[in-house]
Amino acid sequence: MATPVAVQMNLHPTMNWDSIDIVEAFKKFRRKSQLVFKSFLKGITDEEKVSYILLWTGEKGLDLFNSWDMSESDCNNPDTLLEKFERHLEPRSNHRIHRYEFQGLKQDPQETIDNFLSRLKNIAEKCKFRDKEEKIVGQLIWGCAYKEVQKSLIGKDTLQLIEAVDTARAFEATTKQMASLTLQTSSLGSSVDIVSSHRTKHTRKQRTCQYCGTEHKFNNRKKCPAFGTHCKACGKLNRWEKMCRLTKSQKYKPQFSKRSGNRRRDIHAQQQEQNTSEEEFLAVGTINVHEMGKDDQKENEAYTTIRIQKKSGKKRINIDLRLKIDTGAQSDILPVNFYKMFPEHMTEEDKIKKGILTPSDVILTAYGGDGRTKHKGPPHCKCNDYKASRNQRGDQER
Repeated sequence: MATPVAVQMNLHPTMNWDSIDIVEAFKKFRRKSQLVFKSFLKGITDEEKVSYILLWTGEKGLDLFNSWDMSESDCNNPDTLLEKFERHLEPRSNHRIHRYEFQGLKQDPQETIDNFLSRLKNIAEKCKFRDKEEKIVGQLIWGCAYKEVQKSLIGKDTLQLIEAVDTARAFEATTKQMASLTLQTSSLGSSVDIVSSHRTKHTRKQRTCQYCGTEHKFNNRKKCPAFGTHCKACGKLNRWEKMCRLTKSQKYKPQFSKRSGNRRRDIHAQQQEQNTSEEEFLAVGTINVHEMGKDDQKENEAYTTIRIQKKSGKKRINIDLRLKIDTGAQSDILPVNFYKMFPEHMTEEDKIKKGILTPSDVILTAYGGDGRTKHKGPPHCKCNDYKASRNQRGDQER
């Protein structure tokens, strides 16, 4: 009889005598041997099957076989030989010990529900339970790592094993899918702060532009003729003088500090533009950068230190505030809690005094349009940049 190609290619089982659970290792070896005898070694005699088994078990298996006192008929019976090996390797087991082990089984955090179920079934085989399936269902519930699955299953009076497993599998698959979506949409490291302006009326059709006064499409801001230019009235970027909403008395006038001679300008233009009949929303959000580590975040961000003067009686105290370099946003935001550092601007009820802030109709929204917050108005405070010594102004929010 010619040697099968599968045998020549070493497609045969081997016994792992170094396995931690040698009993389970032999059970797998026995099942694989039976599959081989039903497939590409189908049709061989029992004596040949015994020879193959002894070859696959190696020298240790052959030594055990030679030490047994077996009849000639048993020696030529492959099923009897496999039973002999299993009885020799199977220690005397105490089902109570296995039951104690069964009750302590818990699903590992990274373990799938199917692997946990396999462990439950393997131990349950040694526990001699009268109602094995019911015991497995109970331990599946108590040992499951998902609290939501436990709450769902524990309230059911009649529950089959297949139903419990399907429920756990469905929740497990949903959890993995949601985690995958979160990784695709959330930032792993760095974010860039921006403030974008959204009008209540959105259209890309051609109409008169509020920045240049001409008619053009609004699908690209850079197509506006005023883009990149400065208004001669207020000095604001990307606007022409004829569309400026400032009154003549409020036109832009450069001022110079007597102390340092540095240039200072007022920025009432934004305030006047906000107090119009057309409601304006300033959306504060983030641009997410995918797969950027924390180290990259620190390297790619630029900061400066602003010195703010705080009045305390007749004295003035300098406070250093570390700020991120302007990212091109239309507005900077300062929380009310931080503004409380200026007690002369606060009432005894810990509220901002009237007249300190210029009224504003701007509404701040988070990324996606959620979390609308009323803008209290822009304040005026002296700020000193270490390098440029420029007077700055900031916006104040709730």
